Amino acid sequence: MEFSALRKAAIRLACSHAEDRDWILARLETDERRQVEVLLEEINLLGLANDPAIVAALMDEMAATPSAARTMPDHSRLKACLSRATHPFWSALVLQLETPAVRREVLGSQANSADIRRWDGKFARQVLPVELMKSLKARMDAQEAGHE
Repeated sequence: MEFSALRKAAIRLACSHAEDRDWILARLETDERRQVEVLLEEINLLGLANDPAIVAALMDEMAATPSAARTMPDHSRLKACLSRATHPFWSALVLQLETPAVRREVLGSQANSADIRRWDGKFARQVLPVELMKSLKARMDAQEAGHE
């Protein structure tokens, strides 16, 4: 049986201490938290959280997975784009083209990202115009290709 990464995380969370689980859930983005909570409810209904053999089987499966399958994606292109931005506003706007998980990962690796995080937080709460985002992506692609 093949488990998604989200299901694996949910199984681990279901078998963890309630305070630890709540602490982790509180740090997830709203959409991610909802997805995990649905899986946690399913796991509890099936009674899997009470079976340590489930976690052991999951750990065995993860150990058998080749390490190449667990490597982190390379966001060097995005990081390079952010390094060329002339203002944190533009960096944060570029980040809106990415998922919340990618934004967190990239921001975590950026030095002095506090200003970008502030703008990112403001943008993340808004619905940005689709055409603006398409235009920004086209401009980024053109800059990378050396057309501008």
